[in-house]
Amino acid sequence: MRQLNVILLVLPLFFLVVFFCYPLAAVLRLSFADGLSGVLAALHDAYYWRVLGFTLWQATLSTTLTLLLGVPGAYAFARYDFPGKAALRALATVPFVMPTVVVAVAFAALLGPRGCLTAGCRARSLWRSRRFACRAR
Repeated sequence: MRQLNVILLVLPLFFLVVFFCYPLAAVLRLSFADGLSGVLAALHDAYYWRVLGFTLWQATLSTTLTLLLGVPGAYAFARYDFPGKAALRALATVPFVMPTVVVAVAFAALLGPRGCLTAGCRARSLWRSRRFACRAR
């Protein structure tokens, strides 16, 4: 029984080291191969500052919108009974149940250049086809 406990502890740790720690260490080793010169060069490039600014802006906006929608929604779910509550609760759990890649493919299928919603809205002239089209650069 003790040997089984050790195996159940060591096996996940092995996968963590092999598939997370080792690749992370390899990336850090390559990033700092020339010392701090690469990091300092990146800090002097305006492109990276724009990317960092956009990332922080997007994260702040996402967090704010999530709180503005999530807190009242959670309050309503906790305090009130209303028609469709079970269906909305099931719908709210879908992103947590489905893998991220499947959700991304579903959004691409709906909103991509040839997506169902894009084609329907384009037929009704609700938006231009370029707005939601994903393009490789």
